[in-house]
Amino acid sequence: MSCRRVPRLSLLILSILFLLPATEARAQFGAVGVKAGVGSTSLNGGTPTDGGSGFIGGIFAAGQSGSTVAQFEILYSRRSFTESTGSRARVTENFIQIPALFGFRGGAGTVHAMLYAGPSLSIKTTCNATAGALELSCRDAGLEEKGSLWSFIAGMAIDFQMGRTVFFFDGRYDNGLTTAFENRNGKWRSWVLMAGFGYLMPT
Repeated sequence: MSCRRVPRLSLLILSILFLLPATEARAQFGAVGVKAGVGSTSLNGGTPTDGGSGFIGGIFAAGQSGSTVAQFEILYSRRSFTESTGSRARVTENFIQIPALFGFRGGAGTVHAMLYAGPSLSIKTTCNATAGALELSCRDAGLEEKGSLWSFIAGMAIDFQMGRTVFFFDGRYDNGLTTAFENRNGKWRSWVLMAGFGYLMPT
């Protein structure tokens, strides 16, 4: 996906957020739970690279008033890319990711859909470069990684309520806003699919 299309995608999703109808105008809920999934990751911009795979998982807390939802997450996030030329080294970074997401949720009966968007802070925990049997830290491989990164998330979730238990599927695009390394251009981009479950707290 080109950099020009990313802002258009974000604007489209934000527009849909404001238009999403809620069939339960007085719906309220609070929920806590866990989620996990996989993603397709890439480092876009600067020296060409090949995409890699990612993993993400953690806990969340969400609250709804009317049709408006706020959701906060603490996630473990792994992202990777492979150098297109030379050693074909694979670079993997691990983060603690903290998204703050806001959106609208609507539906009827036991099935609901939510559209959301918001900022996310990723705090780096480790960074490694692997070429064949050789594994180095990113710094030893010549990459000066940053301690924290900002990104913008937009996505959609579908949930199914069964009593006080809710199961959901979540798809999102995570668009990097800051470069991943001090001495190299390139921002992380991730397409992520997650599943999870939560407990609906009394309101």
